Amino acid sequence: MFISKAEKEDLFYRIGVLEQTILTLRASMKKEAPIKGEKKSMSPENRAKQAERMKKMWAGKKLKKETA
Repeated sequence: MFISKAEKEDLFYRIGVLEQTILTLRASMKKEAPIKGEKKSMSPENRAKQAERMKKMWAGKKLKKETA
């Protein structure tokens, strides 16, 4: 398949734009990533809700194990 010089230059330009976009996105993702070792703290309300969910989950697993 033959493409003209203008079409070829247009394709290379588009590829360059896509590459730059990808590099920009990668850089922004790295900036937003949490620092290693940094912990997010949970609010006391969220911690209590999570504890209740975990208790229910383990109670359900224990019940299944006992009835099986």
